[in-house]
Amino acid sequence: MGQQQLLLIVIGVIIVGIAIVASLAVIQSNARQQNEALLIQECLAISNSAQSWVRRPVVLGGPQTQGDYTGLDFSKLGKQVAAGTVIWTNVNGDRYWIIGGGTNNFSLIAYGREGVWVIYFNIGSEQIPTPEIFRSWGTSGLG
Repeated sequence: MGQQQLLLIVIGVIIVGIAIVASLAVIQSNARQQNEALLIQECLAISNSAQSWVRRPVVLGGPQTQGDYTGLDFSKLGKQVAAGTVIWTNVNGDRYWIIGGGTNNFSLIAYGREGVWVIYFNIGSEQIPTPEIFRSWGTSGLG
């Protein structure tokens, strides 16, 4: 009788261990998916702010030439960055960059806390393209 009870306890512990590992994997996967969705949402908000800025007159803080993204940075969108940097951070993403603000478009890169990269290439005045999403889970990203 004692061996049977010991066997049942061992089997019970194994089943509980497997359930815990599986639930942790599900929780981690959900956290990654949520971080990805939040990064996309934040990038869309930044893109919309940039499109609004590029249409603003100079006297209201807009660009020298309407429709020109040259000189676009986070400070022009009302987001504060650390002195001497061009990287903006918030609770959803470790780093956000505005890349190549040019005459007709710019690109936006976001790196999330769960190892997700969201990249928008060639955001223009008329459209916001579909993002490129890269998942580098388990790596540290940029140093």
